[in-house]
Amino acid sequence: RGFNLVKRGIERSLPPGASLYTWSEFNSAQFENFSSTKTMLMFIMFLIVMVASVNISSALIILAIERRREIAILKSLGAASGGISFSFLLTGFYAGLCGVVLGVPPGILCALNVNEIISFMEKVVNIAVKLVYSIGSPYGSADFLPVHLLDPAYYLEKIPVILPFAQLTAIVCGTLFLSVLVSVGPSIKAGREKPIHTLRKH
Repeated sequence: RGFNLVKRGIERSLPPGASLYTWSEFNSAQFENFSSTKTMLMFIMFLIVMVASVNISSALIILAIERRREIAILKSLGAASGGISFSFLLTGFYAGLCGVVLGVPPGILCALNVNEIISFMEKVVNIAVKLVYSIGSPYGSADFLPVHLLDPAYYLEKIPVILPFAQLTAIVCGTLFLSVLVSVGPSIKAGREKPIHTLRKH
């Protein structure tokens, strides 16, 4: 609100025919590019989490099939269906927890050093391209133009890094919840195994 008041005050003091543009309005195309890139990265992250969740569900289904004999023996000895289902839910939860523990710290470390990582990758790419260019070009590497992984015309030269701990916590909790959610089906199926039919087959 205060920004708008200042803007209106400056506009009133301008001579006729003059226009006032804010930095964000003047660079609206760049802001739209940043916004679309962020949306695409969020979508890619969502797809990665979904694929990981499907893998957890598939692993539990295979585990339930491989352990049908053990499940049948446990149920014939008096184990409750709810207890077996709960054990499979815990397995899915621990799989998600291990993924979070092994993935979040390296992810944070890479995010904090993303500018250094991009700079290193850029140097490696430029060395390789310059070598190929000097071998294949009759002029050598005299007219070689450096390669920029992030073109300053479209991206920031230095990516500002801010760790939103609230969003990180929400992502971690959402991942664990999704791991448990995709484990419900295989867990119920494992708990409903009929020990008589299974033992007869073995």
